Amino acid sequence: MNSAVARVAVITGGASGIGAAIARKLGGQGMAIVVMDVDAAGSQRTVAGLGAAGIKAKAVAIDVTSQQSVTDAFEQVRESFGRCDVLVNCAGIAKTFPFLEFPLDNWQKTMDINLTGSLLCAQHAGRMMVAQRWGRIVNIASVAGMRAVGTGRTAYGTSKAALIALTRQMAVELAEHGVTANAVCPGPVDTPMTQVLHSDKFRGEYTRAIPMNRYGSIDEVAAVAAFLASEDASYVTGIAMPVDGGFLAAGARPDLPASTTEDTWNCPLDGCVRPTGRTARRTRRSCLSGRSIRQQPMRTSQTGDTDRSVPCGPAGTGSRARPARAMRS
Repeated sequence: MNSAVARVAVITGGASGIGAAIARKLGGQGMAIVVMDVDAAGSQRTVAGLGAAGIKAKAVAIDVTSQQSVTDAFEQVRESFGRCDVLVNCAGIAKTFPFLEFPLDNWQKTMDINLTGSLLCAQHAGRMMVAQRWGRIVNIASVAGMRAVGTGRTAYGTSKAALIALTRQMAVELAEHGVTANAVCPGPVDTPMTQVLHSDKFRGEYTRAIPMNRYGSIDEVAAVAAFLASEDASYVTGIAMPVDGGFLAAGARPDLPASTTEDTWNCPLDGCVRPTGRTARRTRRSCLSGRSIRQQPMRTSQTGDTDRSVPCGPAGTGSRARPARAMRS
């Protein structure tokens, strides 16, 4: 494969959000685009937009939970284009429920769409790729598959973790055929799904846990997917690449204020609330080194005045705050 002009990219879940952004990105690089989605009207709108930009595109209806629907959809790709060079598995759903009350029907539906649907599509696309000895499979996973992100995401997080594992298995088995498989793991990104799923409180706490202090854009995710779908990524396979503004690298970020009303941070050793600013830097060094932690002030106001000076340590030795959590739903 020497030219991107002849390549065909199939994007499931391509009617909106990240999938539509990837369709625009790959189409802009000269690929013919197949937008697959259960939302037939949305797929047609996306294809119309692509066509207006001079991109060759086709809408194909698909229900990734149905083996027959997947077979029929990829047969249309074969009949229309005779090949599939790039597959982006972006179809997915997410709903939140407490773990102890998580409904089995939603668990199963989430697995069917997020995981099994990706398996079925990759099998059909992979057979065409192996025949031409070139292909790129990009699975859109999530940072929720790499660590727990708040509460209520039992099915979603588990499905994305399994999708990452599936990606690695694909990579190992398809490498000898010139086919790569990689996962993109978006952090918080403004999409139709997150606008519904993320409450204002969750969004605020999530943002404070991100070193870049903002949500990402769908175009930023699309840029990474496009790289993994390119010739330039020929020696990259089996990876899960976070696109998260540094969220995973930072962990719980104990240096951040727990709220915007108090200039404090939570000690990573014992959870005590401590001041920020110059005083906090001295306090934090002594806490992290384990020296004199029982002699530090508990809290200062934004003006720098000490509100109270109490020893910190085990419960009962002074006023304490509960350890901050990076995110709560």
